[in-house]
Amino acid sequence: MATAARVSPELRWIPGGLPKLVPVGIAPVSPNVPLYEASVIPSGITVNDPCCIAVPSLSEHKTSPQKTPGRISALRTQLCKDYRNLKFDPETANKHIAISHENCKATHKEWFRKNDVEDSPNRFQNWHVMCTEGFSEGSHYWEVGISTYFVDLGVAYESLKRTREQENKIGHNSSSWSLQLRSMRQSVWHDKKETKLQSSMFTEIGIHLDLTAGSLTFYGVNDGRPHLLHSFSCLFSEKVFPVFWIGEDANVTIRTIPNFEINAENQG
Repeated sequence: MATAARVSPELRWIPGGLPKLVPVGIAPVSPNVPLYEASVIPSGITVNDPCCIAVPSLSEHKTSPQKTPGRISALRTQLCKDYRNLKFDPETANKHIAISHENCKATHKEWFRKNDVEDSPNRFQNWHVMCTEGFSEGSHYWEVGISTYFVDLGVAYESLKRTREQENKIGHNSSSWSLQLRSMRQSVWHDKKETKLQSSMFTEIGIHLDLTAGSLTFYGVNDGRPHLLHSFSCLFSEKVFPVFWIGEDANVTIRTIPNFEINAENQG
């Protein structure tokens, strides 16, 4: 993969709109345009998606120091060569899960009930939502941010049953694999078997699915570096889809990375 010159982003306030990340050199910076810190952008990777940007209130219209992106490790550079910009599939989302931000954010609101989307056989009765894109071959990587430790994330066959029974929750059957994140513990699940993890807690998670090698690997991402949490070794017999279980008042945001370009000198 050919390397390209690294383009440093600047978050600009555009009158009448959301703040945007604009690469330096593409558009001039007006001295009267304040800059903002992209406080929830994953460290080390340029992100240009509204759901990944902190929107300042009107009272915050003042210049703030920019956050310098962390150095991207060689491992994360390699993983991001296979990065997939995913979207949630609203037709699969449980009736209490609201999909927003161009289908990049899923929020569990117990009071929320879907009125604008008809029920379909694809909708989960458990607190699940699946992504639109599935994979049957190759290597794929994506990252998500979680708001709190009340989330399960992983992959499942499209045939995962939609009914409410506990055995149909991701990780509790032979059709799915999951990382379970709770405030007091974290573990991985497959086919009703739990493996407890002793690693640090993260709110940014990377998932690498390698169908050729037969592996599913979870990473905690911090300061531009992935930290191994767990890796499953498995042979997938069907097309698999990213899937999430989202607890009450929690949300999951899919990170979008446009035009991933990185200079070799920025590798850790």
